Amino acid sequence: MKRVGLTILSALLAFLARHFCALGFLMWFALVPLFYAVSDRKYAVRLSGLFGFIYYGLTISWMFSIRDLPEFGLSGPTGFLFAFFCWLGLSIYGAVGYMALFYWLCRRKSRMLSPLVAACGFMLLEGVQGWGDSALAFPWCSLAYSQSGAVVQSAGLFGSVFITFLIVFVNAALSLALQTKRGRVLLPAGVLLVANLLFGVVMLHNMPPGEQVSVSVVQNNVSSDEKWKNIETLFNLISLKDRAQGDLIVFSETVYPSVLSQETAERLGKENASVMVGALSQTASGEKSVAIHTIENGKITATSYKMHLIPLGEYMPPGFGFLSDHLGLMGFAPGESVLLHGENNRKICSLICFDSCFSSFAREGVQKGASLLAVSTNDSWFDGSAEVSEHLRISVFRAIEQGKYLVHASTTGVTAIADPRGRVIARLPVGEEGILEGTVRYIKTRTLYSYIGELPLIVCLIILIVWKGRDKYAVSRCSFVVGYGQHAFGFTKKYFEGKPRGDSKILRCRRPICHRYGTNSL
Repeated sequence: MKRVGLTILSALLAFLARHFCALGFLMWFALVPLFYAVSDRKYAVRLSGLFGFIYYGLTISWMFSIRDLPEFGLSGPTGFLFAFFCWLGLSIYGAVGYMALFYWLCRRKSRMLSPLVAACGFMLLEGVQGWGDSALAFPWCSLAYSQSGAVVQSAGLFGSVFITFLIVFVNAALSLALQTKRGRVLLPAGVLLVANLLFGVVMLHNMPPGEQVSVSVVQNNVSSDEKWKNIETLFNLISLKDRAQGDLIVFSETVYPSVLSQETAERLGKENASVMVGALSQTASGEKSVAIHTIENGKITATSYKMHLIPLGEYMPPGFGFLSDHLGLMGFAPGESVLLHGENNRKICSLICFDSCFSSFAREGVQKGASLLAVSTNDSWFDGSAEVSEHLRISVFRAIEQGKYLVHASTTGVTAIADPRGRVIARLPVGEEGILEGTVRYIKTRTLYSYIGELPLIVCLIILIVWKGRDKYAVSRCSFVVGYGQHAFGFTKKYFEGKPRGDSKILRCRRPICHRYGTNSL
């Protein structure tokens, strides 16, 4: 029960750090109880699953805000059950991920994980969960998203998962120091943490140059149930467009809830300005996609599509088609690649809703020449919950990773502008109609992470493979003695008695492994 209690404590501390910005410091020691609890390999898998279920379950508790969506047949018991099973499925998803990780890591014969191995394992797990091309990807609960400021600037070097690496490395080092009572094991963690902080401070005081442009970010504050049945939507958008003063005007996702025709585009266009409008797009075969259209001089000049669709929300996974008719959900087709808006040095990578949670989509846009990031989302489904602020916190990590300004347009909030260091420089209140006026820069310089991409994850995988290989090699070095039984080992021990350790392969065997085979006298 003591280990269960420590695991629950660890999950609660991690949730508090993830949920409240002011408590982000808790994450730097939140995992210490967990690492202590799983030091006994017999309980590691079960306890890690318990940690994952509680941590994910608390972090995504905002899922219950979708229980009341009458326009989609979600209300009363039906709405609650739908929200509950979505929450339950994602909580189990988190539990299974940690169970798989600790099952693999704790097959090692030693009782305690080294900080490097634990950090590489967590970093690799979050890298897999953040792979945007996978339908099962869900990086929302990344440990890195609990941090901000100077400590996260190294995401521009190795991605947001590197912040998770640092967090786990420090936690594992603290746990190891407490269990072994050796303070010197904290030295590498301390050096790494101080170096990361110094780098962050330097980066916060250095801004990349770029061409400045005025931008208007529109928050029309129309809830989802009103938007899809309001015939005055177009008139409202035209009014907001006319009030906007920026050279670039950005609307939120599906702010125009229909396929955007050329006639409508002419009415939403504005002279001497680029207008980015969230709407639908339809192919010749009749498939519809969630899209962002850029209108210049009354013409649609560019269109990009949502890449990662939400299961049970924007498409039905295999086996769940029977819910489509009951819930009234519309099936969409995903985009095939990231498409840019604008031209020359003013190219914009548009990330639609959940796409902003994936590093790969923003990086692909920057590799194609984007110098500005624009997020268009409709978070009105979760209005009043923690989801709206957490989504913005996740989006700003894309600005840090790519070293670009980021415009975050949301239907009901949070609408904001962030600089390349992840600092929110302007925002609108949640639940109010308004236009956020500000300035951003088109930045052509690129970060190291925009070039190397997933290379840090590959390095982590190699480290873990080598680590596992050393275990098998160490066993083979002992087995040639223990394989002959205790009598043969006794003879060999007597033969080498009094000789230096370097004279015998037997005496160079790793102590924990030899103990496992009954060779305690070594």
